[in-house]
Amino acid sequence: MTVISLELPDPLAESLKAAEAETGSDARELALAALREFLGEHRFALADAHQREDIAAALREAGLES
Repeated sequence: MTVISLELPDPLAESLKAAEAETGSDARELALAALREFLGEHRFALADAHQREDIAAALREAGLES
């Protein structure tokens, strides 16, 4: 298992605490669920965006696009 540590902006941390109170789930469970949902819905769009950025950079480097 991999451990990830991150800092949350105060409003997001407050929302997470509120969600804990509302659902009875802990922050870890909520964060994992949110990450799974986000990746499930956006993984291909993120990959596509990164590929388009890479292609654009390669074209600029080759002098084929400005």
